[in-house]
Amino acid sequence: EELILNADKPVEKSVEFLCDILRRILAECVGVGVPLGISCESVSIFKSEIDGCHTLFQRLQGILLDTRGSPWNVQWIGVVPRAERVMASNDGDDADEDKMVAVAANNDAYALVKAGFAGAVIGGAFVSLGVVLGGSRRR
Repeated sequence: EELILNADKPVEKSVEFLCDILRRILAECVGVGVPLGISCESVSIFKSEIDGCHTLFQRLQGILLDTRGSPWNVQWIGVVPRAERVMASNDGDDADEDKMVAVAANNDAYALVKAGFAGAVIGGAFVSLGVVLGGSRRR
């Protein structure tokens, strides 16, 4: 904590610190065979910290992929149907006011909710597995 707070550039120091943590995790988990993913989210309103989050993701992704030991590339695949923008009339007192509403292309209003819930359940299962495996290695 002091290392980051006393740094001239705390965002850069944080990114480097987190990159070192990922390298350590990867070194400790060699050969375990458990999939590992990364996710970075900024909750800051400061531009330097938001940009730092993007830099962090790029660097962590590079570290994670470089440990595979083989060439790699990134390919974007759409998992959730694209949303279409449609106009919806406001049913309130002010009939002149319209608002934009995002609607899933296949009209399944719960598709995104189902996908998010499935991701949270699977992610939670992997975290739990990591805690169990990590705890058993320390004994």
